[in-house]
Amino acid sequence: MTSRVLVLGGAGYIGGHVLRALCAGGFEQPLLGTRRARAAPAGVQLCRVDALDRAALRAALDGVDAVVNCVAGAPRMLQRQAALLADAVRAHTPQPLVVQLSSMAVYGDREGRVDEGAAPGRLSAYGAAKREAERELARCERSVMLRAGCVYGPDSEQWTLRIARLLREGRLGDLGAAGDGRCNLVHVDDVAAAVLHVLRRAPRGVAFNLAAPQAPSWNEYLVRFACLLDATPVRRITPRRLAAEAYLRAPLLKVLRRAGAGRAAATTITPSLLALFRQDIVLDSQAAERELRQRWVPLDQGLAACAAALRGGVDKPGLLSA
Repeated sequence: MTSRVLVLGGAGYIGGHVLRALCAGGFEQPLLGTRRARAAPAGVQLCRVDALDRAALRAALDGVDAVVNCVAGAPRMLQRQAALLADAVRAHTPQPLVVQLSSMAVYGDREGRVDEGAAPGRLSAYGAAKREAERELARCERSVMLRAGCVYGPDSEQWTLRIARLLREGRLGDLGAAGDGRCNLVHVDDVAAAVLHVLRRAPRGVAFNLAAPQAPSWNEYLVRFACLLDATPVRRITPRRLAAEAYLRAPLLKVLRRAGAGRAAATTITPSLLALFRQDIVLDSQAAERELRQRWVPLDQGLAACAAALRGGVDKPGLLSA
């Protein structure tokens, strides 16, 4: 089993869950890689490192058996960071194992059932950057790509808090034909568990899809979550209203964010989100189940926990407000 693990981006949502899973799983004092000064959680060692500094990365990898790359950011930064990390890893002997937190975005606008060998469709800037990051890290002797679907869980800004705000405001609900795409949800605990499985085993594959089986439609997900949040009756959102949100409100909120109203962007319904709601793609995660022995948090259980956490924090400023 890999013992000394550095988690780059460990101060983020997924990185934080990975660190907690490492501590609970018996890994001795994993390293939280971040460029900001902060207190490390119990059982975790702080490693001050700029993920965009090649020399700093090389130094941080001294004595490390594996590095889990959870760094998030803009597309160009993600691609550059992966190239720098690959260079730093290849400068070490022996080379540490690299576990890259990738995304279903690497498949672009592909539809149907998609396994890890599928060629991509048309890629977004983010998807192209994630795919290029995979190519960079594949230059390392040992690297595994975890292509996660929509990562949800308590305190997930992207797929829990944002969706909850929009449901409570009546801006999301039953989307009709616009919400018939498939929702490839994966609980954050399952993502963290997959990282541990990779570290403990020697998987034959180099990439694994991560999404719970039997993906519901986006309409099913939104309606089920709304009922758990008591955001009922669930509204039917018309195509005209969705278009107004994506093409009128979203640009305005982007301007407000640039002017300093940072949280305004969290409640944006963007054109890319509308495209995802329509995309009929199902991630095939059988390789993860077979090679990593991956198991999944049931959707009803995961959504219930999210709703309970939201109800428990409903009085916290900004949690469910725009």
